[in-house]
Amino acid sequence: MIRGTEARDLERALDMADAKRRAVAVYHPIFHRPAVDARAVQAPWFRTMIERSSIVTLVHEDQDGIDGFIAANPFPGTPLTFRVDDFVVARAELWSSVGRSLLHVACREVTRRGAESWEVNCQPRDEAKRRMLVSEGLVAARLNVVNHDPLPDILARLGPASVPVRHAVWEEIDRAGDLIMDQLKTYHELDPRYYRPPDWKAERERLRGVMNEPGSVCIAVGEAGGYGDYSWPTSSHASPCMILAARFTSCRASLRPEDRGTRTGMRCCSAMRLIAEQGAALMNTFAQRGDAERTSALAEVGLTVVTEFFRQDLSR
Repeated sequence: MIRGTEARDLERALDMADAKRRAVAVYHPIFHRPAVDARAVQAPWFRTMIERSSIVTLVHEDQDGIDGFIAANPFPGTPLTFRVDDFVVARAELWSSVGRSLLHVACREVTRRGAESWEVNCQPRDEAKRRMLVSEGLVAARLNVVNHDPLPDILARLGPASVPVRHAVWEEIDRAGDLIMDQLKTYHELDPRYYRPPDWKAERERLRGVMNEPGSVCIAVGEAGGYGDYSWPTSSHASPCMILAARFTSCRASLRPEDRGTRTGMRCCSAMRLIAEQGAALMNTFAQRGDAERTSALAEVGLTVVTEFFRQDLSR
């Protein structure tokens, strides 16, 4: 039986999430390393999801108790999109039955609420979940890429940085914004339902916020006015053990042919060196599934896929 999640289901949902967290930590120990108090940190967020009516939360329950949980969160803006980050079952063999049923009911509910698309994440080695998502028509569209080994070890193997990297200055905000807008336009052309038309004013304000954030690291790569990449500290309720998680958007400044492939990796390497000097433990960036050159370049500098984001158009 599938029903809406209630407060009494919290502990069981946390149990399944904790088991998943420990399982994925085996094959990606930096990004998925469980904090000592990970369950306690995650509990308030799960409680909030259960209580908030805008979030779809469901459980599957049989005679032995709850064996599956899913939560779909709405993205702000238009068209309406939902994202599923927390989706677990008690055992891997249940993905084809319990997991599929939870996906069906959640899909009907977000569609009823007006969603035109949704996105479900999956770890690459979670093969049973991945097979189920593919069989239901979801397509892997975006990749989350991070370092598998500690940054100092990767940088020692790569050798000296070969592309100039320095902290960005306020006078470069317009140039960085232009580069980001160009990349956002490309993404919009590839997937117009998911990537909304870029808003230069909103992007510029977001860049200002990044540059004003205490402890942030804004990066300019290449000659003055040539490239604009930035990174900033983030935190994760699932992995608060990270000293500093840095997000790097090199893809947004790599449109011209001469900037593709090797130069993407070179710039990424240089940026990794700078953020490592700031104490960063993690390099975190994204790639589109079809961007083979970028994905290959990132792999060459030690970044591997940690999460795949499966997308489905619900408007048809």
